[in-house]
Amino acid sequence: NIATHYIKTYPDSPIATYLLDRYYIQDDNMNISQVEDLIRGIRLVQPDNHYVLSLQRQIARKKSGTIGKTLPNIRMQTYRKDSISLDGFKNAHTLIYFWATWMEDAYNILDRVNDFYDKYGRKNDIKIISISLDGEKYQWESYVQADTLNVTHCYDGLTWKAPAATNLGVMSLPYFILADKKHKITAVSNNLDALQDGLEPTTP
Repeated sequence: NIATHYIKTYPDSPIATYLLDRYYIQDDNMNISQVEDLIRGIRLVQPDNHYVLSLQRQIARKKSGTIGKTLPNIRMQTYRKDSISLDGFKNAHTLIYFWATWMEDAYNILDRVNDFYDKYGRKNDIKIISISLDGEKYQWESYVQADTLNVTHCYDGLTWKAPAATNLGVMSLPYFILADKKHKITAVSNNLDALQDGLEPTTP
């Protein structure tokens, strides 16, 4: 509330832009409509502020990957040298997670995905797609070789410019997206455990 009041009262201040980024853009559970309203207020008095324009582009990316959107028909190469579309699984939930080997907890992420699958995956028919934003392919390959879970591992070497990342609004790692059997996004979070609320209400 304090940040909102400051931004609305002093939209011409550099601090307003900082607060917008720190307390709204970086919040995975942001209220996008509220953020867009705050951005409009700042841009009225700072139309050429490139920092604000950058934040506005981030919001556009975020909106494309929010709840209710449909998974895009984007194809990616898999570890097995074939390709898959992000909306390629029929009659199944889809869990997509973005990660990279340079993440602080990179080598724990597979255990967390395993735990989630053991808890919800089988009974809810969840298919899993892993998308690496690594810059070096060998780092990614050495990691996924050790994977014993039935995960479709994907990589294109484009890091943050990967079409899947830009289309789905990925701005931090790890990033998890859950879609229903009709490919509609039902949950997004940096916290894997929070995705259970995105499963269909009829799930036991």
